Amino acid sequence: MTATEDRANDAPALDLTARVADAAVWLEEFHGHDDGGRLRLAENTAEGWEEYARGVPLFRPDLDHAQAVQDVARQLVTLSDLVDIYACPYAHARTREKGGAAARRHSHADVDGPLDLGRVRFLGAMAVASGSASADGRPHGHVYVRLDRPVTVAEHTALCVALGGFLGPDADPSKVGDADVLRPAGTVNHKSGAVHPVRWLVRPEADGVRTWEPDALARVLGVPWPVAQELEAVADDDALTSVDAAATASVPCGHAYEAAVIRGITNDLDASAAWPEGHKDGHGDEGRGWEKLQADAALRLSRLALADWSALTLTEARGLFDHHAPTGGQWTTAKRAAKWEAQHSRALRKGPLTLPAGHDIAEVAVTGTAATATEETTVTAAADPSGNADESAARAVAGRFPLLDLAALVDPERPPRPWFWEQIVPEGEHVSLVAPAGVGKSLLVLALSVAAARGSGEFIGRAVTLEDDARVLYVDMENSEDDFAERLVSLGVSPGNVAELQERLLVLSMPELRGLDTTEGAAQLRAVLDHYGIGRGDLLVLDSTQRVTQGEENSNDTMRNLYNLTSAELKRRRLTVIRTDNTGKDSDKGARGASAKRDDVGASWLLRPDEKRPEVFSLVSAKRRSAPGTGRGALVFRRHVGQDGLLRFDLAATDDGTPSYGDLLSEARALLDALGVDGEAGVHVAWETVKTARARAEAKGEQFPEWAKRDLIRRAQNGRGYEVEVTTGGGGAP
Repeated sequence: MTATEDRANDAPALDLTARVADAAVWLEEFHGHDDGGRLRLAENTAEGWEEYARGVPLFRPDLDHAQAVQDVARQLVTLSDLVDIYACPYAHARTREKGGAAARRHSHADVDGPLDLGRVRFLGAMAVASGSASADGRPHGHVYVRLDRPVTVAEHTALCVALGGFLGPDADPSKVGDADVLRPAGTVNHKSGAVHPVRWLVRPEADGVRTWEPDALARVLGVPWPVAQELEAVADDDALTSVDAAATASVPCGHAYEAAVIRGITNDLDASAAWPEGHKDGHGDEGRGWEKLQADAALRLSRLALADWSALTLTEARGLFDHHAPTGGQWTTAKRAAKWEAQHSRALRKGPLTLPAGHDIAEVAVTGTAATATEETTVTAAADPSGNADESAARAVAGRFPLLDLAALVDPERPPRPWFWEQIVPEGEHVSLVAPAGVGKSLLVLALSVAAARGSGEFIGRAVTLEDDARVLYVDMENSEDDFAERLVSLGVSPGNVAELQERLLVLSMPELRGLDTTEGAAQLRAVLDHYGIGRGDLLVLDSTQRVTQGEENSNDTMRNLYNLTSAELKRRRLTVIRTDNTGKDSDKGARGASAKRDDVGASWLLRPDEKRPEVFSLVSAKRRSAPGTGRGALVFRRHVGQDGLLRFDLAATDDGTPSYGDLLSEARALLDALGVDGEAGVHVAWETVKTARARAEAKGEQFPEWAKRDLIRRAQNGRGYEVEVTTGGGGAP
């Protein structure tokens, strides 16, 4: 039997008729118009990549189009059982080449990570599972948005880039052209060694799938429209990197808050032009150098331009940046352009700047009329091109108060809840860590923050997930700079490795911040978040609750004000928030003071020292909103100083002598070593190897470790190559 025949026999036992029907739907959706081109195909085998150079006609005088679609669909499905088949969703008249499509009737993105179907449905887009999946089983896939007319090369590239940014950081930035090939629905994926179906997740005929006017889609995705004509010449390259650098430096603002943000950014950039080499400003503990200031400015201008309440366009934002950023010397045009592009990509992932509470969306001017800090323009009938004031007002209400998509919420394909710190801190949630004074809660949270900023991927045996471009803002209201310096050193931070933290761990030490339960304090925090570009996916640490509030600690009104003025806004921004707090006289009852302290957090954890072993602590759940059965028990860990003088946080054995999770993790790594699994191999390969070894052992009547479950093997394989324990440093607990 040949290798190809062997792979064919491995194909999943899927209904052939259903697969052919899925492939036919794909072909009809993307090749249902006679635009004068041919379907372009390619295959990938062990021997390499091969193009179907002549293409496949679906429209020809001697062909019945419907029958041709069925015939080709059957051929694609049959071939895919043998090899990986790829197809271009855009017909090409000659060879498949960038910019050579006969027509571009869709925008597309290739998401090489967990697919957010909520965002797909928000756009009324279609989606195909590519056959690849994350370790937790969430599918990767291709996303398509249908357009009501063909678009130019530059328009298509701009829409594809922005679509990828909207879908998240896993979108492949190279798949933005009209010559891309993707996997058609109905075929199968052989890439991982196993065979997985390529199937529709959101079909073209599904409820909610829509056809977009290109300019309307551009507005939603934040693409300047119409696309500048000069982009046509470079559309087959990085089209979006070419921007009109001569854009006006004086942009009319439609909102007082918008004007204030622009004024602050441009003033900072103007001032930095006079800085000597190595100078830093007064923002933050260490201040910002020229590089950091430019990054912050580009990020904030991009996010402002993406906001639907802002009158600023991306072209205007780029013009402001180019006009006000310093020039000459080390500050070259190329360096400035690279800084803008990097931060604009980050802005697409983080999302638009949020309009702070207290600024009504009705204040946003869409006429382009200038507004001062004391005079704000309101929406009028003339602002709406249709002249229909009622319709304009209705859109404003719908934009500000969108309804939840209940179908998306209960969709079986909806990704599971993401975690910042697995089973302890959900991403985007507010969590309190409560302990008696002096136990070490601040040290624990700081160690967690350092581990996250370093990209360790794990802390005390549980996964820590902070995206590569995400950051931690640590607001420390209790410790001086000297205190913080000692703790960082004790956590293993040194001149040799501080660079890896500098851009990701931002610390405000004893800032002059008013109580976050007051209007002034809430506004100050929003300004800080906007200034440093802290938003969705980032972590905010407030140490501690009693220090960031001004009202009476025993009053529920204090916590209600904190929620209404600050916490609700942080939730809207999708920030993950950790607050530390002190317990009352009875530590089992949680935080001291008002009972409302537990009401506005999604989870609350008690940090308890062990009475017999002073170096052992337990994190015990006092409140959590997770579904029943989704969480683990208490997290028991040991905090001790290693031989190198640095503090370590390890999982501790349980009192009854049963192996701790950390012990099992070590055993799992040893098992993978014994089975010869490469440390760089994927978790799928690791698990398949373990399953094969288990089957062989059972066939021989031999014992195999019962603890070798999929989740443990996945965690062990992900952690191979670096130590389980997070190296931190010595020093007293707060």
